[in-house]
Amino acid sequence: MITVKGVYGEELVALYKAANKELNEFSGAVLAKENEKDCGYCLFEIKDGKMTITEIDKNINLSMADGVLRSALHIAVCRNITDAFYSQDEEKFEKLNFILSKEEKRLNINKLFESCCCAKK
Repeated sequence: MITVKGVYGEELVALYKAANKELNEFSGAVLAKENEKDCGYCLFEIKDGKMTITEIDKNINLSMADGVLRSALHIAVCRNITDAFYSQDEEKFEKLNFILSKEEKRLNINKLFESCCCAKK
């Protein structure tokens, strides 16, 4: 069974270090695990009432990427944040069908409430 959860404290520090990313007071992450094995992550920042996805694990498939992205966006919604952006990996967000505006690098947070990219139609 795969679980996805927010990451805090020393686990957050270790995840950012492993991803070779700079951690600051606005940093956050979600991590997917199967049993005790890490399966993928999504790194983000929450600042000034908006979330920016800074990285989705490059080594995961689209289904897992969809899951960790939705989990991160769920954290934003739970904090009454409705503005979400991305800072890189535009191609991955296109494949996930989450881009609202390429010019603004804005994500369509409403997609959180729709079927995942991999759902059979």
